Amino acid sequence: MNLFMAGLLLCGAATANAMSNRLFIVGDATWGGWSLSKSSLMVPNFTSDTVFVYTGWMQGNKEFKFVTDVQNGFRDRANDSGIDEYNNGAGTTGVLAGSEGSYSGTLVKNDGITDAKFILPESANYTITCNLTTNVITAVKSAYQSSPIYFNQLFLVGSATPGGWSLDNASLISQADPSGNPFLFSGNVLFSAGTFKLTADKYAGYSDQEWFFRDLSDASKITDDSSLGDNQWTISTPGLYKVTVDIAAKTISMVPTTPDKLLVIGEATFGGYTLNKAYVMLPDAGTSTTFNFTGYLDASKDFKFMCQSSYNDGFQYNSASEPTILDASGAISPITLNSTKASTDNKFQVAEAGNYTISCDLLNNTVSAMKAAYQTKPIYYNELYMVGTATAGGVSLNGGTGMVQDATNPFIFTATDSLMAGSFKIATNKYGDYSTGNDAQVWFLRDGNDATKMTNDMTADNQWEIAETAKYIVTADIENMTISIKKASGVNANRISDNVKIARVSSRTFVVNGAEGSAVNVYSTLGQLVKTIKSASASQAIEIENPGLYIIRVGAATKKVIAE
Repeated sequence: MNLFMAGLLLCGAATANAMSNRLFIVGDATWGGWSLSKSSLMVPNFTSDTVFVYTGWMQGNKEFKFVTDVQNGFRDRANDSGIDEYNNGAGTTGVLAGSEGSYSGTLVKNDGITDAKFILPESANYTITCNLTTNVITAVKSAYQSSPIYFNQLFLVGSATPGGWSLDNASLISQADPSGNPFLFSGNVLFSAGTFKLTADKYAGYSDQEWFFRDLSDASKITDDSSLGDNQWTISTPGLYKVTVDIAAKTISMVPTTPDKLLVIGEATFGGYTLNKAYVMLPDAGTSTTFNFTGYLDASKDFKFMCQSSYNDGFQYNSASEPTILDASGAISPITLNSTKASTDNKFQVAEAGNYTISCDLLNNTVSAMKAAYQTKPIYYNELYMVGTATAGGVSLNGGTGMVQDATNPFIFTATDSLMAGSFKIATNKYGDYSTGNDAQVWFLRDGNDATKMTNDMTADNQWEIAETAKYIVTADIENMTISIKKASGVNANRISDNVKIARVSSRTFVVNGAEGSAVNVYSTLGQLVKTIKSASASQAIEIENPGLYIIRVGAATKKVIAE
């Protein structure tokens, strides 16, 4: 069997709940049939940990249902035991109600009597959503129908990976551009010297599931032909690598890389170990390996640096010993990249509380702390992000529009960018999520009584409204909790759009003409900000590292491009 097809998983990280932290689709309608080892994986989406989403191929007029486990066999209805199942709430096996590619029905969990299943009327790629709070199932034909989609995500397992040969600790790589190329997967992996191979489902065990191996004739190729042997990829030089797999083209690449951000967490910070409240460190202009942040640290309390907003499959930079007291004069200390599964978790401290400029040089693996000149009030943020329908990235946090901190006043942030008719609010960590309660990040929202004022009271989701598409200057003062939203004098988004021309000059390089002084933003088709650069001249080249479909945006000018 040759299954070089990928899956579209429209989800984000979420916390496991009492029901289940994942669901699996099984049945004749799926590519794996009734084999639990070849089930289709669903995980919680980014809005709720009781809503599960999967986009993939379903055969029409064939049966399927949902299970919560794939290693302990199907439910024994006679003894009312075994794994949990979600069946057709109609009580009998039947076609979901609806027409024209949009269908819905009800879910019932372990009724103990019937084994009613679901049916879709036609074969297609569907986005299937199960809401375990409302017990509603929906199935909507996806936009992508060129080829069957089978896999949501891929996992790396082996002696070179942080989790070793433990499937439970396998390293995840996700779809890079699911709506444009659902067969392209990428992610960062911290390799040690050793070997690895790829699996389609880390929950299914080692037997009878889909594996991807190294092609014997070409290490840049993959194969799922197990008869050729358990051939694995070898990593000789340890380090952080960006792994990119195209299972339609049967290719793989492993390129040494550095993180795109660092998150400062720990008891020394105001957010503690809550990743949504972490201090955000971004690369300095002109370098991808040097990161700076100026913010408040408590004395004699721990902190460290995370590369990802996850404790499950992430990486962190630690000290060589615990604790390492950073010298407030700026003297450098060594810093070490570890997996979050590492046995050592050494942290840093400062001896005296105050605002510090922290510098991490990931090329030379050093860190330093220098007492900042400004000490009047604690500094918690170096950047803010506008998020909402009025912004280019929409409601995607990762696509948030950055607001730049004033060089002389650390509490004033400004963004000059095109906004569309719609609304927005201001996030403090675009690498976090929309969690609520104690895990929520801090949001700046419109005061309910005065649109020129801001509030951190998140009981009401009040946002600022933009009535007309144009270029705006937005200035937020988080000390005085005020905001100014003004059109940029004499310039609007449509005039920028008229002057900007975007053209390809090579397979992954594009040139933007007529955007001098403006931000050039590259987004994935899901609205995730991939790259941003300020055009320094009338003709600005911009290179896209990974193949796929992207959107280049300057003001209101947008162009879809394909990086090959």
